[in-house]
Amino acid sequence: IADRIGKYLTPALLIFLGILIVASFIFPAGPFGAAHNASPAVGDSFKKLPFVAGLIQGYSTMDALASLAFAILVIDATKGHGATTSNAVAALTLKSGLIAAAILAAIYIFVARLGATSQSLFSLSKGLFIQGSAPISDGGPVLIQSAAHYMGNLGQIVLGMAIFLACLTTATGLITACAEYFHKVFPKVSHIVWATAFTLIGIILYFGGLDQIIKWSIPVLYLLYPLTIVTVILIFLKKWIGYNLSLIHISERAG
Repeated sequence: IADRIGKYLTPALLIFLGILIVASFIFPAGPFGAAHNASPAVGDSFKKLPFVAGLIQGYSTMDALASLAFAILVIDATKGHGATTSNAVAALTLKSGLIAAAILAAIYIFVARLGATSQSLFSLSKGLFIQGSAPISDGGPVLIQSAAHYMGNLGQIVLGMAIFLACLTTATGLITACAEYFHKVFPKVSHIVWATAFTLIGIILYFGGLDQIIKWSIPVLYLLYPLTIVTVILIFLKKWIGYNLSLIHISERAG
């Protein structure tokens, strides 16, 4: 599964996003707009403190939590590509991480540019951007309207495929990593059974809708996220703090 994600799904996702980005240069919606705050439902700090506001929004993505699960998948992938020692695994992981970070940075920069040039597609009322009669509280409507402007109905299809592939790659990676971990902790239950169980759980939660999923996850998120960040920092500093964390040994045994 990991090989197929790397060889087919991720390049397809990059191609679809690339089409939208190129179209934004060929058919720009307008010049760079002025900075405005988002709706009160999101926050009012984007104009004065865009970095802080963006950091808080990024905090809610749970990427650090997901990284603990993905770490197992990455370690297994490096071993499958010939890394046999801890140093080799670390070196290959570092190289792949730098490549991924560079590509992601480029994507986010261009997507940010796409949003910054899209203000003419929306109406502005009382300091808030409006689509129809509702204020825009996230980037979804911006991408939808931008895709429709640049490429019409085809743009909607391209955007839909990009979102579908982004969600599919993340869901597949998480299910695979979690199933691998629980299989190692409870080896009597097969990897396939764990993967099936997590898939069914995901399907059941899906019917609650995105808003309900966020509502369910926020308490757990704010409980675990600080612990996760501290754990990651301690892992990087373990050579200097002289203390062996049980979580580090668990991760190493899982890897």
